[in-house]
Amino acid sequence: MSRDRSDSADKTGSPRPARRRHRDPRSLPLYGVYRRFRNLAFGAPEATDDEGLARLLFQALVEEIPTASPIRGVRLYRREGDDFVLLDRNGDAGEVTPGYRVPATHPVIVQSLHDGWALVRRGDSRYDEWVARTGGDHAVAKLLLGPARNLLLSFTLREPIATAEVANALTALGSLADSARARQRFQHVLEQAREVQTSLLPRSLPAIPGFELAVRQRPAEIVGGDVYDLIRVGDDALAVCIADATGHGLPAALQARDVIVGLRMGMALQLKMVAIVDRLSRVLADSSPVGRYVSFFFAEIDGDGHLIYLNAGHPPPLLIGRERRRHERLRTSGPILGLDRRTARPWVRVFERLAPGDLLVLYTDGITEVHSPDDEEYGTERLQRFLRRHASEPLTQLADLLFAEIDAFAGGNPPLDDQTLLLVRRS
Repeated sequence: MSRDRSDSADKTGSPRPARRRHRDPRSLPLYGVYRRFRNLAFGAPEATDDEGLARLLFQALVEEIPTASPIRGVRLYRREGDDFVLLDRNGDAGEVTPGYRVPATHPVIVQSLHDGWALVRRGDSRYDEWVARTGGDHAVAKLLLGPARNLLLSFTLREPIATAEVANALTALGSLADSARARQRFQHVLEQAREVQTSLLPRSLPAIPGFELAVRQRPAEIVGGDVYDLIRVGDDALAVCIADATGHGLPAALQARDVIVGLRMGMALQLKMVAIVDRLSRVLADSSPVGRYVSFFFAEIDGDGHLIYLNAGHPPPLLIGRERRRHERLRTSGPILGLDRRTARPWVRVFERLAPGDLLVLYTDGITEVHSPDDEEYGTERLQRFLRRHASEPLTQLADLLFAEIDAFAGGNPPLDDQTLLLVRRS
């Protein structure tokens, strides 16, 4: 049978370039080390310093020794002054013990300091007494770690092994260590931001005669963009707010923090509600990147149930009346915070009243925008129906039931956005 020309030539009859065959990385001799180190470094429950990461790589190399890997022995050094001092060893690691010192001017270390790694084999002019004592008759690879390149991993390799494969593996391991270090430092920054954000939230709910309160919050990441506040005003009045910065993570948390700080400062200065919101929006517009905004709802409720609120683009809070005929959504009364005030319309206050037994429900869209495994949205209508069924429950129990409801609706999938719920019921 004749061969199809399309396999070897294009339509003009010219030969096609040969196809490059890509080798499965899992078949490479040192892939096991990479995989073990990746799992150890990115699975560590707590952040580690540079030496800690080096010890994780040391552990990955040690775990490879009993396998068919070329790894035969491992040594870990740390720079102290003009020398590298041996900290630990394992396997066929030569005739050296912890405390053994090698000068940083050794040619193999000089190359490692320059290139980040080095490989030396038997017969190489650099294969001197020190290399022989650590590697015997085998190849020895060196890998420098840490921003200051003060940590040196040296490991003995069973021959034969291609120089290119060793070079690729050492480069990949060094890059992986850099990525793990950057990730852990970022996690540390997020932890600090989380502490800042948490410090701004009420440590406890105020006890105000005539009101029952409950709050639940769950961030999608270690730092969320949702914040809330409950402030006692006089003897029998309450100020409540809830805000949601666009996105989540550190930038959203910092924006949300600015809102809470600005609100408290405005109330301390006894500014009017619209003046507080106007100042908040101007600060955000002047200091935030384009496209980053904050939805905001702020209300004051007195002991007689008189409710004055301002809704700056936030999902409409729900008013669930004790009488089944009264269920309302509190409308938006102005634009989202952070818009250019030259084009934004002004905010206005809206008046309502909470009768005894009425329930005010503030929430962020992380609750209503939960999706089922079939990609169906939970939605505001479903939330209202749930609240009507459970409005008479104690508020802490109601909050628990709602979060259990949306978790079940999501089919066990973790939240993709921050979720905050604030409940106020007039007794």
